[in-house]
Formats: sequence, structure tokens, C-alpha cells
Amino acid sequence: MGTFILRRMLQVLLILWAGLTLLFLMFVAIPGSSLEERNSERSVSQSVRDNFDRRYGLDKPVYVQYTRYWKAFAKGDLGNSEVSDRKVSTMLGNAAKTSSRLAFWGFLIQLLIGIPSGVYAAVRRYGWFDKLSGVLSVFVAGVPVFVSGIVFQFLFGVLPGRNYWNWPDWTRLYFSGFDAGGGDGTWALHFIPTGATWRSLLLPAVTIALVQTGYLSRLTRTSLLEVLRAEYMRTAASKGLSKTRVIFKHGLRNALIPVVTVLGADLIAFFGVAVLTENVFNLNGIGSTVAKAAQAQDSPLVLGFVGPIVIFAGLLYLLIDVAYAWLDPRIRLQ
Repeated sequence: MGTFILRRMLQVLLILWAGLTLLFLMFVAIPGSSLEERNSERSVSQSVRDNFDRRYGLDKPVYVQYTRYWKAFAKGDLGNSEVSDRKVSTMLGNAAKTSSRLAFWGFLIQLLIGIPSGVYAAVRRYGWFDKLSGVLSVFVAGVPVFVSGIVFQFLFGVLPGRNYWNWPDWTRLYFSGFDAGGGDGTWALHFIPTGATWRSLLLPAVTIALVQTGYLSRLTRTSLLEVLRAEYMRTAASKGLSKTRVIFKHGLRNALIPVVTVLGADLIAFFGVAVLTENVFNLNGIGSTVAKAAQAQDSPLVLGFVGPIVIFAGLLYLLIDVAYAWLDPRIRLQ
């Protein structure tokens, strides 16, 4: 186990080095700079360019910039944004508050809907619920998040706000931005919203959860059906065990192996999907910040955000591999 974990950590470091190096070289190769993007409508004097290059070390050779970057990264210094001149680490912390809460609740909603519906559809296969969930899964998977997000905003934010349905005011959901937390005490235990804050979190969380909920439900159904046909499942049922115990103790645990793989990938993909979701709901999270920084050619901000995401993804996939051995004792990590 120790050798496996060490080897995977080395792989994470290799991927981190390769990914950030590629991004660094891409920003070097792309013509222009963040200064030109920021002042695209007016000319910039040469003295301003020279001061900007000296401020951020862009007047040095590429290999010097590259070496300085990795030395600072090894010390935990992500540098300053070339656009706002704010510390990247501070901006990452603020954006992570929003993205982590959005990803947590979206992931939780996906779990609570996707896996139980897939299990019930497998147990009651070819029934009305199985057919209905199949149709809904295809429909949900085909609707882009910017469409579903706008529809949710209109149905649960705009219409109740105009009092078309005569619903009480506390039921109206906020559809633009939510409190990312801080020292104001509006969040308890970091992820749990208190007071009326849940009204501004629910719509974006549901929107981002629907991206993969249908697929997760179908995958759970298919995987569980394959397990239910296995010989050891018939043996367990022949011993007089209840149907519930056979399904949940002997069947679902093995059926969750491919589901765990998808869940890990989904949690990472949330940061990509969140670009559209955060823009629709006016949230300043990691996804939207990286997208805006890349458009502005703000290389320190992009590199500073991507590095921790790569490390997080590597550790998450390591946990997934360890979870395989827990779910199926036949799997051994070598």
C-alpha cells in the first residue's frame, strides 16, 4: 500500500510539472500580454510597457522566468495577478469558498438523486419508474447548464418575486450570487448555510448537479443489474436472506465500483462545468475566475489556480483507488 501511494504521488507531481510547464509555455508563445488586453482601446507607451515588464519579471529571459516561477511555487508563493495586482493566493482562497460550497452541494444532490433512483430502477426494472427515469435522464443530459440555469432563475426566482403564484416571500429563491462566507457568521461548519443563505445556493447547486445526475442514475441501474444476475447473488437469496439485505449488502457494494470512478471524475469536472453555472448565477468561483484570467492573458492567476486543482485531482483519484480495495476485497493495490 505504501509503495502504491508513493508511486501515485510521484505521478501527481509529474502531471503537475507537465501541465504547468505546458501552460507557462503557451502564455509565452501567445502574442500580446495582459497589459495590452487591459488597454486594448488605447495605445500604451513604451515606458509603461517597460515598467510593467520589470514589475512582473517579464524583461528576463524565458528560462529565468520559468525558474523563478517554480522556486516561488515550491515556497507556496503563487505571485500577483497582472491585472489586479492582488495576491493570487488570496484570490484563490476567496474563489475556493464559493466553488467548494457549490461543488459540495451539487455533488450531494447528485448522490441523493442519482444513486437511489438507479437502484430503484434496477429493482423495479421495466416498470413505470424505470421507463420514466430513462426518459428524464436523456432529457436532462441534453439540456445545457446555461439553459437550465436560466429556466430555474425564471421559474423559482423571477415569477415568485412578482408574486404570480401567491407564495410566501420566504419561498422565493435568489438567482444572482450568494454569500461565499467569511467572518459574518452566515455559514456554519464552512459548508452548511444558515438563515436565508440557502435560498441563494439551491438553484446553482441543482443546476450543476443535473449535469451528471441522469447518467449516474443509468450507470447505477446498469451496474446493479449485472450484479443481480451473478451466481453469488442467487446463492445469497437461496440462503433465505431478505431481498433488501441481498441487494444492499451483497449487490450494491460491488455495483458501486464503476459508479465511484464516475463520481471522482464528476467532482473534478464540476470546476469546468462551473464556468457556465457561475456566470449564469453571477458567482465568483474558481471556474469563472480562471476563464476570465485566461481571456485577459493573466498568466500568474491561471497558473496559480490550476496548480492546486491538479494536486486536488491527483489526491482525489488516489482516494478512489483506495476505495476500490474497500468496496471489493478482491482488488489489491500493488
